Amino acid sequence: ATLQLGSVSGISLKRTLENGGTAVWTGSGAMILLNGILTNRPGALFDVQNAGRFFAAGGTCRFDNNGTYRKSVSTGTNTVESGMSFNNSGTLDIRSGIIQANGNYISASNTLLNCALGGTVAGTTYGQLRVAGTVTLNGALSVNLLPGFTPATNDVFTVVTAGARSGAFTSFAYPANRVTMSLSNTPTSVVLRVTNVFPVPQPVLLTPEVAGSDVRLIWTATSNFTYRLEFNPVVSPTNWTPLPGDVTTLSNTASKLDPLTSSNRLYRVRVLP
Repeated sequence: ATLQLGSVSGISLKRTLENGGTAVWTGSGAMILLNGILTNRPGALFDVQNAGRFFAAGGTCRFDNNGTYRKSVSTGTNTVESGMSFNNSGTLDIRSGIIQANGNYISASNTLLNCALGGTVAGTTYGQLRVAGTVTLNGALSVNLLPGFTPATNDVFTVVTAGARSGAFTSFAYPANRVTMSLSNTPTSVVLRVTNVFPVPQPVLLTPEVAGSDVRLIWTATSNFTYRLEFNPVVSPTNWTPLPGDVTTLSNTASKLDPLTSSNRLYRVRVLP
């Protein structure tokens, strides 16, 4: 099931709400809890697509995440205000913006924190976790590169900040086919640094295939890169026309269909920055 949450004036919760499917929170209003408990079950997704805040109006208020809690779409800050606990025993996936925990943030040993990297500005182009008090680190940390973004050597990403830091992540994963990264802990943060960037393999067009009334163009690719297929009726360094819709792939090949024409077409494929 899918639960759509969204209101300009805010949402009130005075009981326990358990999500076993997909909950999508949009709108600019706050979520106001009075003895309210939100539970995200294993396998469930709670997708925050705004800069909303959880506000505890009294009583026991908490968010228990056993599935995936995702911050996406909005580059703003999703805030868990004081008086409300965020208990994470699943995956915290920050695709964009910032998750700010002003109350208690408790992380179990089997958790995963994933931050998407699309630039070097915290909250604007990469995801960040901020904890007002002490954060106790455990579980795994991972990062992924957003389509079209290639970092530079010595780029720095502060993925966690806190009033104080205790402990450390037990493992760290990154796209090793594209970069190497180092992790360091400070008394109040976790900092990632790019130590090496591998050259992007140039795509090679393979033998095309006829698919009904279309031709399928296939080329070698690198996972998470975005490609643009272009055509030209003649051999020329200029006047190449892009086919609508760029292609991002998660495998080592990519393809795109183009309708068959009565005239010749030459094709080329480019890696987008």
